[in-house]
Amino acid sequence: MGYSANTFTQIIPARKFQDMLQHDQLLSAPLAALYWTAQGRSVKDVFGPFYLKPDLDTAYIETGSDGTRAILATDFVDKVQDPLPLCPRSNLRRLCHVISDIAGFSALMINKDHSWGSMSADDREYLKMIECIVRELSAVGLFVDNVHAECAPGQWEFVLPPADPVQAVDDLAKARHTITCVAESFGLRATLSPRPHTGKSPTGSHVHMSLNPVTQATQPLSDAFFAGVIAHLPSILVFCMPQVASYERVAAGCRACGVYATWGWYNKETPLRRMRDNRFEIRVMDGLANPYLALSSILAAGILGIQTKASLGTGVANGMDPAKLSADERDATGAHKVLPASLEESLAALECDQELIDLLGEQLVRVYLMIKRREADDFKAMDPSEQKRWLISEF
Repeated sequence: MGYSANTFTQIIPARKFQDMLQHDQLLSAPLAALYWTAQGRSVKDVFGPFYLKPDLDTAYIETGSDGTRAILATDFVDKVQDPLPLCPRSNLRRLCHVISDIAGFSALMINKDHSWGSMSADDREYLKMIECIVRELSAVGLFVDNVHAECAPGQWEFVLPPADPVQAVDDLAKARHTITCVAESFGLRATLSPRPHTGKSPTGSHVHMSLNPVTQATQPLSDAFFAGVIAHLPSILVFCMPQVASYERVAAGCRACGVYATWGWYNKETPLRRMRDNRFEIRVMDGLANPYLALSSILAAGILGIQTKASLGTGVANGMDPAKLSADERDATGAHKVLPASLEESLAALECDQELIDLLGEQLVRVYLMIKRREADDFKAMDPSEQKRWLISEF
């Protein structure tokens, strides 16, 4: 998966793939591909190859292929099969090891994907397709915990089972591809566009994160982790909300992610909604993000919080919108920082956040920043109707 959630696809006949496995051969790809924007434009001239190392544990039969196509995830590696610094998947795995080493935690993720939106208001029309999606997800080993219609026309939420971060993202990619295939078989387009219907509820890709095990002794470390996430939210948004259109969700009163960097028990007007002592719903992520990078940024911010013993604060009470509180009331809850209102603001925040850059990897972040700036320029050059069509067709 590229930096803009664009999926790189290489097709290998089964016989050739078996031969490559037997001889420990890897498929090569041009390094230039990692410097492409979502619009297919290069941000830098680079040369040479990188290699795709298959993860056989992720293999599954593609929906609708009659058993003739298997899909699997890969890591980006160099010629001696060491992880490439630019590999989002390897980077997420590395950060999982870091948090385990410094705090003894394992992170557990539950993806709640507002996974698609179509163009009709009558959700009952889609029940047959939703049932088919659930069956096909089960067929590829994903047994959803819950499915329900959301507020916007044609908007449904699929709650995926919990897993460690890397597997959770692998599962999310599998689920999205399966949903897309089923929707196409019904003549519909599945989209993760943040707001396909003007004036209707936005579409997100919320993630529940818990740190385990949490005891009386380790609870302060868990709190410090999530305090770190809040402290670095302006920088994290670059990875979690990576397109110009993503920032339509940064608004008060729309139960998306709010406008202040804070948290609250069960509060949908805060970017972090606390569900249990050690479990938060992180509401800033949308479907345009590369989820490997988004979760990497969240883990990196949390690790920094543990290292600095950050304070979580009291949070905002359920039912209270931080935007409607007085300045003194916000100060009392720790809601001091306003979230970036645009991609430009979050890009600027990340560029100033050297601690986060160092932990994520300087090279990865610098390439990502180049790509996002070019994408923003290209997106703004489109007229509004073209922007909407592009988002729906691309995501």
